[in-house]
Amino acid sequence: MLRYSAKTLLKPRASLVRRCGSPLNQVATFSSATKSGVDDRKSKGLLFTGVAVGVAGAAWLMQENSRSYCAGAADGVDGSCKRTSSHRRPGPHDISQDEVFSVGDTKDFAFIVAGAGSAGCLTAYLLAKWLEDRQLPGKVLLLDRGPDFDGQNGPDPVMESWFGNWGIFGEAHAAYREDGSDYPVTPTSHNGVGGCGTHDTRISFIVRAEQRKRVAEKMGWTEEQCAMYFQAALDMIPLLPAMPEEEEFYTTIVKSLTDPSNPFHLNRLIDNFGGNGNGSKFGDRDVYIRAEPVRDTIGQPLLAMYNNELRWTSAYLLRPGAHRPRNLVVVPNAVVDKVVFAGEQPVATEVKFSVGNKHFRAVVSPKGGEVALTSGAIGNVGILQRSGVGPRQVLEKLHIPVVADNPLVGRGVDHPEISIMYEWVRKVDDLPRGGVNGWPMVLFATTLPTEAKVDGTPAHQPVDFMAHFGAGYAEPYTAFPSVLATPNCMQPSLQAGYLATITSTRPTDSLLLTHMNQHMDWELMARGVQRMEKVFAQAQKDRLVGQRLLPPMEVNLQDLAALTDYVKENHFTVFHWACTTRAGKDAHDAAADEAFRVRLTAGTAIDASTTSSSPAVVANLRVGSASALPEISEANPHMSIHAFSFALAHTLVDAYAQTAANEATCACQRKKAAALATTLPVELQRAQHTVQESHGRLVVRRDGEEWPKLGRVALEYYAQWKQAHPDDGPDN
Repeated sequence: MLRYSAKTLLKPRASLVRRCGSPLNQVATFSSATKSGVDDRKSKGLLFTGVAVGVAGAAWLMQENSRSYCAGAADGVDGSCKRTSSHRRPGPHDISQDEVFSVGDTKDFAFIVAGAGSAGCLTAYLLAKWLEDRQLPGKVLLLDRGPDFDGQNGPDPVMESWFGNWGIFGEAHAAYREDGSDYPVTPTSHNGVGGCGTHDTRISFIVRAEQRKRVAEKMGWTEEQCAMYFQAALDMIPLLPAMPEEEEFYTTIVKSLTDPSNPFHLNRLIDNFGGNGNGSKFGDRDVYIRAEPVRDTIGQPLLAMYNNELRWTSAYLLRPGAHRPRNLVVVPNAVVDKVVFAGEQPVATEVKFSVGNKHFRAVVSPKGGEVALTSGAIGNVGILQRSGVGPRQVLEKLHIPVVADNPLVGRGVDHPEISIMYEWVRKVDDLPRGGVNGWPMVLFATTLPTEAKVDGTPAHQPVDFMAHFGAGYAEPYTAFPSVLATPNCMQPSLQAGYLATITSTRPTDSLLLTHMNQHMDWELMARGVQRMEKVFAQAQKDRLVGQRLLPPMEVNLQDLAALTDYVKENHFTVFHWACTTRAGKDAHDAAADEAFRVRLTAGTAIDASTTSSSPAVVANLRVGSASALPEISEANPHMSIHAFSFALAHTLVDAYAQTAANEATCACQRKKAAALATTLPVELQRAQHTVQESHGRLVVRRDGEEWPKLGRVALEYYAQWKQAHPDDGPDN
C-alpha cells in the first residue's frame, strides 16, 4: 500500500486539480499520474482527505506512453505486437481515410463489444464461447481505449496495489453543479483491458432479495431468472474475507462497537457460507462476514480474490491458458468514436475507432450482427452522444445529427459518501495492516429517528446507509494514522443525480458531469454522521480512538442544517458511477428497453399524446456495464455488473441464434437451429439448478470452488508482471 508522510490535515477544499476556463464550456485539465508524479506527492506530504476534490488528486489521465497493440489469438490474426507511432491518441481530424477492420477473411462481426472493462471482458467472452457452444458462425470483436492486460502494460494484480494502479489507469472528468459552482468530487473512469476490475478494491456484495425483486420487475424477469444471473456471476468469482489473518485492533474495536451497553451499538455480521449464527470457521479461526447487506451490523466484506491475495478479474478470461474462444478478437488501444447507423428505422452498421494514427470502421454482420456498448457509465454516454443518441439540446449544440432524442442518456447516480474521522491514539508501530486493501470492515446502519416537531415538521424515519471502515493509512482519505468510517447513500435519489455530457465531438476529450440538487442525499449522509458519532462514543470511552478530526470540531453535529451544509461542500464518493443508460420496461424511466436495446426516444421526449410505453428501439444496439443497471446496487455494484453481463450476453446470443434459425434454408436446419436458440447455456443451467436447489438462496464460491478456475492464469500473469516491473509493487 502506498504511504504518504504528513502530520496535519489539508485545509478544507484544498484542490489538487487545476480547473481551466468556464465550467459551461471547458473540461478539466490534469497532469499525468506517472509513478514519479506519485512520488512527488509523497515527498510533499499531500493528503487525500474527504475534503479534497479527488482521489490521488484526481491526476489520473491515462499514461501517454506508447502501448502495444495485439489483435488477438483468433484464426488468421497476426498476434505480433506493434508499437503505435505516436504517444498522443489521434483525434478524428488526424485521419484521412477509414479502413475496414478485418481479421483474415472476416470483414464483418457477429458482435462488436465496445469497452473491455469488467463487463466488456465477461460479455465478449460469453458471446464468443456461446457461439462456439451452439456451433454458430461469426466472430466477436472487443475494443478498448487502453493498454492490453499483459505483464508489460497491465496493472499489478496484488490486491494491496489497488490504489497505485488506480492512479495510473484512471481517467478524470470535469464535474460541476447545475448552478455552475464547483462540485467536490472529480469523477474518474478507467482505461485498459479489464477496466476497474483490474485495480479496484474488489469488494463484492450480493444484492438483497428485496432489491433483486425490484430489479426483476423493472426488467420483466421472473425472480428465479434474476437470481440465476446473479448465481452465474457468483459461480465464476472466488470470494474471500478482506482480512486473511486476525488483526488485534479490529478484533478489539469490533467488540467495542458491538458492546450492548451502548444503546446505539451494532451487531456482528453473520456469514452466509453456512455459519451457525455465531460466526463461521474459516480455516482455523472465526470470521464474521456476510456477502449481502444486513441492517445495523459490522463485519468483513468479501473480496474477489484468491488465497494468495491476487485479485480475480474477468480479464483473466482473455489470457492465454484460460481456454479463450478462438473466435474472440481483442484490440487494445482502440479509441471508439461512434456507431454509424443506416435507414429510417436506424440500424447499427459500423463502429468507428482509431488505433494510433490509423482510423478503422468495424462492420456489423448483416446476418443478425449487433453492437454492445460496455464502456461503463461514463464511456457509454460518450459513444452514444457522439453517435447522435442523447438529449437533443446537447447534440444540436455540437452540430451532431440527431438519430435519437433520448434525454435519459447520461442521467446517472453514484454513491456519495462523507468521512467521520478520529485520532489514532496508539503507537504508530501498532498500526493494523487493514486486511489486503486497507478497508477490511463495512457497517450497515440506519439513521437516527426524530420526533415530529410542534410546528408540524414530519418525523424522520430511519433510513439505511452503508459505511466503509478503516484505520491506519486508509487511502484515499488519509495519509496519516487515523480511524474513520464513511457513511454513504445506499439508494441515492435518481432525480437528483447527474447528467453526463460530451463537450466536443473528439473521442479523446473527457466528459462533463453536471450534478443536480442532491439535498436529500446530503442530509442522509449528515444523519449517517450523527449515527456514527453515537456508535463511536463507546470506542472513545474505551480509549480506542481519540478526538474527532472530521467533521472538524467547530461543526456542530447536532445542528442538522449546518452539518448538511458541511456535507454538501466536503462529501466524497465511492466512485460507483451507474445507471446513465439504464435498462427497463418503463420508457419514461429507462434509456434502453428490457432487452438492453437503446430507445429512439425516452423520458420527457416521449410524445405526451402517445399511450405506448415502449417506443421504437435501435434493434441491434444494446448497452451493458454499470450504465445499464436499472437502479444502483445498495452496496458495491461489482456483483451486479457481472450478473447483468450474463443477462446481456444471454439476450444477445439468443437473438442471434433465432436469426440463424429464421434464415436456415431447409426444415431440418431450421429445427436444429431453433432448438439451439432456446437451449440455456451450460453456465446458466448450472446457476439455475443451484437456485432451485437452494430455494432462491444465492451461494458463494471460495477459491477452488469457482468455475472456470483461473488461479493458475492469475499466477502466470503475476510472474510476467514481476519480471517486467522488478522494482514496482506495494512494498516499493
